[in-house]
Amino acid sequence: MEPSKFTYNIKTLRFEKVKFNWLNLVFNLVGLALTAILFFVCIVYLQSKLFETDLEVSLRNENEALAKHKVIVASEINQANLRLSELSDADKALHKRILLTDDETPKKKNEYTKESLIANVSAFDDLVASLTDVTANAFSKSKMTSYEFSKLYWPVKGDVDELTYYPTMPPISNFKADALVCGYGNQINPFNKLLYRHTGVDLSAEKGSDVLSAGAGKVLIVSKSTLPTGLGNHIVVDHGNGYKTTYAHLQEIKVYQGQKVGQGQVIGTVGISGGVIAPHLHFEIAKNDKPCNPIQFLIKQTDVATFIAMASTNKLTKQALD
Repeated sequence: MEPSKFTYNIKTLRFEKVKFNWLNLVFNLVGLALTAILFFVCIVYLQSKLFETDLEVSLRNENEALAKHKVIVASEINQANLRLSELSDADKALHKRILLTDDETPKKKNEYTKESLIANVSAFDDLVASLTDVTANAFSKSKMTSYEFSKLYWPVKGDVDELTYYPTMPPISNFKADALVCGYGNQINPFNKLLYRHTGVDLSAEKGSDVLSAGAGKVLIVSKSTLPTGLGNHIVVDHGNGYKTTYAHLQEIKVYQGQKVGQGQVIGTVGISGGVIAPHLHFEIAKNDKPCNPIQFLIKQTDVATFIAMASTNKLTKQALD
């Protein structure tokens, strides 16, 4: 048994038994806990200052590398933005010169901000990759557009009046890139499955839907046929300067020979007359009676994405519908 402790009380002049003080115990425990926490914090702080983990070394090296190349990357981004701006201005000028209308294609806003790039390294990497892709696509688009337009001609001021006669409008309403089911050139004959020279393009559309004149001109030929071969009911429009367009496999013909038509005017409806396997419009363009690739011409009311998609589809070998 632990002996009792006594203390001398100067007020009563007696030795009195010491009572157990819970408050002192609590203070002592709290003090001990605070001392242990402070000691632990000091140990962790010293360890973080004196020792580095592999991850910390890797991150520090990465930060140093980013700081070192920040100026170079910023310069490249500025050059890319400047080049994109120049390409955008050139594209708008080309659009205005060829189609005589302003390009209303909305610009895509940059989703990255300075604050997000500072706080998020991955966002910075995504921006660099995005700018690289956009720049490459812009160069590709510029190259393709310039190449396709160069096959027509480069218009000057004196040619403006004649531009409205060029067959540049898609010959079916609400035209989309996926309407092009078979392109120009070597394609697969739907009847004997052999390759043959497809002198036009096949555009899918519902039977009875409107067929539009691709350009202003004069109706040269109106031909109706009940034979299950050939072009069936078809129209040929003369646009001047040696250009002619052919619209084949029609259901109805809504113009007469010698009639003058405007660009976008309804001249017939889609059908299945002649040698076909499905309703569609077979559309041809010829220059001085020599077949041309219609994809090079269909630029009116056609955005860049649709034009590029058509050009890509046109390179494929597919089964024609006639």
